[in-house]
Amino acid sequence: MSASHLSTQEQVEYVDEELAPSETSCCSISRSTKKNRDVEFHLRKTTPFKTDSNNRAGDMNQVECLISALRETLLTHRWCKANDILMCLARHSIWTTRDYTWKCGAEVVYQHPASNKEVKELFFRKVETSNFYNCREKHMEKVFNLLRENQFEEAYKVIQDKVGKAGQKTKWEEMMEKEWKKLIVAYTGLIEFALWTQREPTEDHDENEEESKQCDKHGELAVNNIMSILDTPGVWDVFILCYIELMKPFDYKKKIKSVLMKYNEDNPGNPNSYIYLYQYLQSTDGPLKEQIAILEKLVAKVPSSEFVLELYEHLHVLERRKKSRKITSEVRRKSIVMLFDMLDYACWQDTVQPWKLLCDEIIRVRKRHDDSGLGVILNCWKLRLSWWPSYHFRKDQAVVIADTNPELAPIKATIAGLFLGEDHEYVKIVCGHLPEMKTSISSIIASSSIKYRNSVQDHR
Repeated sequence: MSASHLSTQEQVEYVDEELAPSETSCCSISRSTKKNRDVEFHLRKTTPFKTDSNNRAGDMNQVECLISALRETLLTHRWCKANDILMCLARHSIWTTRDYTWKCGAEVVYQHPASNKEVKELFFRKVETSNFYNCREKHMEKVFNLLRENQFEEAYKVIQDKVGKAGQKTKWEEMMEKEWKKLIVAYTGLIEFALWTQREPTEDHDENEEESKQCDKHGELAVNNIMSILDTPGVWDVFILCYIELMKPFDYKKKIKSVLMKYNEDNPGNPNSYIYLYQYLQSTDGPLKEQIAILEKLVAKVPSSEFVLELYEHLHVLERRKKSRKITSEVRRKSIVMLFDMLDYACWQDTVQPWKLLCDEIIRVRKRHDDSGLGVILNCWKLRLSWWPSYHFRKDQAVVIADTNPELAPIKATIAGLFLGEDHEYVKIVCGHLPEMKTSISSIIASSSIKYRNSVQDHR
């Protein structure tokens, strides 16, 4: 059967069987040449070669088959087999295989059980001399490998000596040259930051004067390099954090805040830009209103963020400070809405705190006869009436949660009873598994649920 007529999965299994390693050779960085030749010969034999003009098509069929197998082995972390496939793939002269061989090869070299420093050096030396295209990308890949192994000094030498020297470039690479230079400057700053942190003076170790000067030099270079790229549009999260750490010893609070605010303004769609600014304001005891404003923008972008709980706490601190009816009403409205929004997400389905806060808000609104708060709750419930019962309050969930999370079970059962009635199956199952909580759940539902159930029915 022709390899070209196989499905992608069949091609993967087909090549995978051919490359199945023996027990004795699994950990070898390179399998025997004979095995690879056998695989390629078999692929050629099963590819339809009618005439010489069909060689190109046959070659492409083999490459597609090999690439499918390569993808499968990389995804399943079978590095020995991936190495064998790459050796076959490298024998093909098709232009598109060049990127596959060095990019996927780099990952295999990183992960292969028999790989070592000498093998990695040989690999990158071969990659750099095989052709003169993608030079910057290849050098940066080597830099990333060194950073991965905490070889900061060596990475610093490579990024300074080699990355700055571009080889032969395609038209696309010429267009991207400016962007590459920015990236090189950014990562040079990151490596300088790593060297600065390594040599930073500590209370337990005294540094000599020369090391201290070197530390200051790296710190200064890191600040300059990182600052030079922050004005460029883009996501520079890791570099922003390094910049903050570099500036902290000098107590440049205003400068750090201005940089973080600008980064936030330039990246309104990036949740981390809000988080970094908020955390800095929090660490420097910034104004509560500023912290709340930043968190509200973050929560609007990411309703499932854990910072919803911090915003909730800040809003209630503000409420206690101001003691204004208007502010209390607004805080109540915001708190209820954002808790409902947060609990829409599965990641909070079994977390006690947000459910407890929502239950407390509902009961508080009932006790205070707060019609405005009740209206907010009913509006939120109306949006979820069609799917929350089957999402949060199923029978199978009640059994599991009563056994595994006895703290959360009565809270969710109370909320289910308030909206769906005490006779709802979820409530009955939880009360049956936790009989000691039945009285408490029933009393809360009895004192609060009549108005809620009637109001819900009226609302519908």
